[in-house]
Amino acid sequence: MDERLVVFSVLSNDRDVQFVRVSTNYDVPGFDPSQNRTEKDVVGAQVSIAVTSASFTCRDTLFPRPDTSRYTAPIRAYVASPFRPEPGKRYNLTVSSIELGTVTSAVTLPDRPSISLSPGELAVDRPDQFDPRSYFYLRTTLSPSAKGSLCQLLVDYQIQRDTSWTDGRTEVPFLINVDTLGIWIATYPQLTRVTGNATGITYKNYTYKRTLIRVLEQYPHNKVLFKRVVLRVFQCEQGFYDYFNTVNGFSDRVSIRVDQPDYTDIKGGMGVFGAYTLDSLSHNLPDDFTLNAR
Repeated sequence: MDERLVVFSVLSNDRDVQFVRVSTNYDVPGFDPSQNRTEKDVVGAQVSIAVTSASFTCRDTLFPRPDTSRYTAPIRAYVASPFRPEPGKRYNLTVSSIELGTVTSAVTLPDRPSISLSPGELAVDRPDQFDPRSYFYLRTTLSPSAKGSLCQLLVDYQIQRDTSWTDGRTEVPFLINVDTLGIWIATYPQLTRVTGNATGITYKNYTYKRTLIRVLEQYPHNKVLFKRVVLRVFQCEQGFYDYFNTVNGFSDRVSIRVDQPDYTDIKGGMGVFGAYTLDSLSHNLPDDFTLNAR
């Protein structure tokens, strides 16, 4: 089997550090890839990410490995910092190795979405004023270049512990499946394929309020203050979504996959160069928010 460069990198606008993993493919004596106990990292590669106005050279770095059940050596990665990619811009990746040659790829970050809450902020500010069976909606208009999206409704709160306060966050599900005898089973939004620029999530008033009450139940002896609601939208471009979809197999749960699917957008090698954008709209809850009085 010929050795080829294998490159993995996902650019994001929500951090100032970007990572590129560079290794090679490998073979094993049998049929189990986990028989390989040594990562095939490439040392001394030249890694750069370029945009129209600038080029960022990545430096070779080692990180502690949290899970040493298979590999024990530190994680090697090429890092560009400070570097925060901008939505809507195209970035070109070049990786060169003296022994294995040069591979390239390119990716465009999705543009920022528009995010809104319908029929308005009053639905989350005053849940007691609405019928528990009523609904409100997280609405967003996505970037034309987005192929996968995920919309989430998050609530930030603070817990008083003695004289200090600790930050917490919970996600509101769009469906509570089971909530009885201490058993909580809920359905949360997942990454899905974009079928149109306009999308969103529908939330039931009861589900929103019950999620917050559940937080109070988890801290019966502590003061809890609900601070803000965060409407978060995740968008990924084609390469990221195609790789995600390939790795996760068929979308239905009854099919059995007998082939070995692979996906790459690295020219001259293997791997993935993808990107996503993460944007949010925050709304501060009123000081006299009903559940803060409990």
